[in-house]
This record gives sequence, C-alpha cells and structure tokens, in this order.
Amino acid sequence: MDTTIELSDFTPDIQPLAVQKENQLQLAVVNPHKIPFWYTVFSGSKVLLKGYTNRLDTLVKHSDEQAAHFRINYFWDEEEQSEEISAFYNAHKLDIKLLAPDMVYPGQKVNMKIRVLDPKENPVQNVDVTAYAHTSKFNSKQPDVPRFGKIFYQRKSKPFKFESDELYANNSIRLNWQKWARSWLWIQWPTTSSPTLTICILQPNPQGTVLLSLRPS
Repeated sequence: MDTTIELSDFTPDIQPLAVQKENQLQLAVVNPHKIPFWYTVFSGSKVLLKGYTNRLDTLVKHSDEQAAHFRINYFWDEEEQSEEISAFYNAHKLDIKLLAPDMVYPGQKVNMKIRVLDPKENPVQNVDVTAYAHTSKFNSKQPDVPRFGKIFYQRKSKPFKFESDELYANNSIRLNWQKWARSWLWIQWPTTSSPTLTICILQPNPQGTVLLSLRPS
C-alpha cells in the first residue's frame, strides 16, 4: 500500500530563544529539523546582527539599557514563516528555582528546597517567599506578579511583501536535422521554488530549429 506524506502534516518545531544579561545577550534557536533560517537581532530599532544558518547558540555584547529583539525567517511547506521574541535586562529580577519532585500525590508529604539568586547569580539573603500549589485538573493560571524595573516597549514592525514579475523567454538555434529528425530530447531539473520537476521539451521541426516549451511534471 502506498502512503503519501505531506510536509503540512508536520510542524517545524523551531523556536528562537533570547536572554538579556548584564551587558550581554544570549541567543539560541531550538531547531531539531535543522531548517535553514535567516536571523536578525535588533538593539532597540537598529540592526545589531544578522545572518543565515541552520543552528545558532551564541553570546553577543549588548547594552542592558536597550531591549533586544530576535527575529527568524524560514520556509516550511513552501510558505515563509517568521518568529520574533524580545529580551530585556531587569536588574531587580530574581532567579527562583524550586527543587522538588515532578509529581506529588494527594496526601503525600515531600521536602522541597527553594534557591533564590540575583541577576549576578549571588544568593539573596532574607527573602520572603510565597508558594502556591494546585492540582492539574483545575487548569489554574499563575498569579500576576508585579514587576519593578525599567519599562521597555515592543519593536514597531511593518509588514512586507515580496513581489515579482513572471519571466518569459524564447529563442531558436540551428539543429542537426540528420541527427535529431526522429528524436525528442527531454531535459529535467528541480526548480528552486518547488520540489517537483520541470520538464523542458526540445522538439525538432523540418526547418531545423528547436521548439522549446516548459511545463511542470
């Protein structure tokens, strides 16, 4: 039994990541399928870095006074896709890690540890910690926590569209009629815009010229 697999049945699973630390920006792209992509890094509204690759995990110098915006563009199922995230530095942000089992059963008692670090990864002393817990069946949302720090605004982006004109061409050359009088010549090659093949037919005629036509297979 023949099975047809379409690319649209799958997801690209590509995700940009950006973390702004003190005077440096950490960039990475989760890309399990190794899809080639274009990337652009903005510092505020100015382009800081750009390139083309299928993997990215790097650190770049970047002032913590500006918000960073990380954008990637790629093709999936013959359609252009894009993802963009933003990162900014918060000098008052605390890194809180909960060291506990992944799952706790009703009625079970477990020991948990909480680690609190400042942006420079130093332990924070005399911290007031509030914890909450709920069962997964309630689908509860995390509570809103106020943020105290500099406010950064989202980058203004303008939608863009690629436009092009269709190109047509024709020509004729002298043909060795004795050699090709009873033959047809087929030339095939893959196109850049489609994974299918385009067939070029060179058909001789009594005048000794070649008639060229293109059609998708």
